[in-house]
Amino acid sequence: LSGLRTGLINFDVFRIYIFGPFIDASQTKAARDTDSTGRNAEIAEQWLHNLVENHYPHSGVFRINFRGDKGLGEVRSEWFKVGDSVKEEKKFLKFIDNAVFAIEGNEVANARKPFFGTGFEKKRIYNVLETFEPTFVAVPKETTKEQESRLTPYQKKLYSNLRKTSNIYRREANQIEAQLRRDEEEKKQRADDEKRAEELSLPLKHWEKILSGKIIHMPEGDQMGNWHTDRIRKKRIIGFSKHGKKQIQVFAKYEPVYDSERHKRKMLRQLTPEQVLAESGDLRVNEVLDYFPSLLKDKKTKAAFDYFNRTFSRNPDQDLARSLRKEGQTKYHKKK
Repeated sequence: LSGLRTGLINFDVFRIYIFGPFIDASQTKAARDTDSTGRNAEIAEQWLHNLVENHYPHSGVFRINFRGDKGLGEVRSEWFKVGDSVKEEKKFLKFIDNAVFAIEGNEVANARKPFFGTGFEKKRIYNVLETFEPTFVAVPKETTKEQESRLTPYQKKLYSNLRKTSNIYRREANQIEAQLRRDEEEKKQRADDEKRAEELSLPLKHWEKILSGKIIHMPEGDQMGNWHTDRIRKKRIIGFSKHGKKQIQVFAKYEPVYDSERHKRKMLRQLTPEQVLAESGDLRVNEVLDYFPSLLKDKKTKAAFDYFNRTFSRNPDQDLARSLRKEGQTKYHKKK
């Protein structure tokens, strides 16, 4: 595929067949062990081209030819016109799969089978052999101990590697398929979140009812702002604001809570005007709810909490301040 030189075109990959090294009795053992010519794959490719041209039962399938040197004559390409419908495409792929894996014969091309075939679709990757009816597939039998004893060291190593490689491809295909499913689910979730943003974010009256006047007790190590470590550990929620359309954010406005007038005077003496100003601010309501987990028992509040976390890619379990606090690195937050 990386050597494509037949034109500036887009292409999709539907199948990859993995062939083992070409074994030639005239080769030395070292040459067989290091075979990298891809001769088996080359033979299979030529054989499949001939098979499609002469035996595929569909008049609309033909090989694509290009103009030859200086525009004269034609040059046969490796490309075939298959059809315009998904049904025709699937019929063609089924024919190829069966030709590669299921046809019995003595020709070198179909006497030598690929040891793995990977099928690609828009939303999944799978082992081609798993799509066949067992009666139509020549399934390799398990070798007996007596048969294994007759294998050469090279053959034992080859069969061992084939089994390992096959398992790796199958495992990786399953992992990729699972990731594709997760990506598709996340895509649907984002579309649903955008559609229901106003509903999921809940009216400001809801947040005023459950959070207005609440006092946040900040543990050592927590901070509200990015650049300033809060010195006043209590904050009171005093207001709310809503922003956005497709992705809605709700912010809670907070102010510092002083223990007494004496405490207030002391803080005002110790802090600069900029630091005093930074003790107040805005915080997303989902981050506020971290301090009041009992409120998440309400289904609507929990749904809004999850919506905000999803929309703004926030994982409460990976919050920096909380992680550092768990690890005992609270010095990171202390003012120097």
